Amino acid sequence: MGINIKYYTISIAAIFISLGIGIFIGFNMNGQEIYLKQHQILVDSLENRFVEFKKEKENLEENIQNLNIEKEKLSIFVGNMFYEVVYNKLEGLNIAIVETTDHYFYDDINETLKLSGAFIPVHIKYMDKIYGVTEEQLQEINLLTGEVLEESGDLINFINNEIIDSLVSGNINYVLDFLIEREFIQYDYNFNELGNLDSVIVTGGNAGNGEYDAEQLNVGLIKGLQERQFKVIGAERLNIQQTHIPAFKDLNISTVDNVDNRMGKISLVYLLEGARGHYGEKSTADSLAPFVVIDPSGE
Repeated sequence: MGINIKYYTISIAAIFISLGIGIFIGFNMNGQEIYLKQHQILVDSLENRFVEFKKEKENLEENIQNLNIEKEKLSIFVGNMFYEVVYNKLEGLNIAIVETTDHYFYDDINETLKLSGAFIPVHIKYMDKIYGVTEEQLQEINLLTGEVLEESGDLINFINNEIIDSLVSGNINYVLDFLIEREFIQYDYNFNELGNLDSVIVTGGNAGNGEYDAEQLNVGLIKGLQERQFKVIGAERLNIQQTHIPAFKDLNISTVDNVDNRMGKISLVYLLEGARGHYGEKSTADSLAPFVVIDPSGE
């Protein structure tokens, strides 16, 4: 009897152990199957996303290509319209150009103004050497002028006043002759046909000229020109290292910040013709260009 009970006990235990092993194996097999299914779902999802990303990339590339085509068309259109828009637009106006650094190229403004019919009796350029004037050079200037200039800032204020006086009087005095000869400034002029200046274009942009900030030059120059009742317009290129447009705006003059491209040159012509505001492609601009749309219903 005891033997039978022991036998049954062992048999039952063996049965439960077998069931346990079977359940464990079955669970692992089902778990593995579930894992494989989840893995496959993930792989399929990634493949689908990859296909979607590839399609999006193709769509973006197509959009970029279309935008480049449109940009090229607009560029051609602006190029064709440029001459039509600016031609003889400023006929009879006298306009002076003052560049406050030789670090940036602004000579192409002359071409636009000439195409627009304007006359440019004065084109002045401050050479960057004035920002690093030596003590010996200052002493030489002081001996010539009787001034007591002690640093670059003093020299720049002095040059500003001399240039403004020359624009008012229509003459180049011996001081300016000296500054031109020593290449502190370039001064191209034709005072015989100067007449009254309708506008003065002052170009901006700081090029990291040592201790003296070129913005101070612009501000001092523009304030002096405004005191003498000159109409001043600020102009800059897009590739300026440090823009002066905010300082120009504080002085309440109209500005264009992309004068190195045709749209900017068109804006400049409109400003010289009488429009006001701040135009170009920088964050300081009010809009791209000062075009005026006339509503025929209001006529």
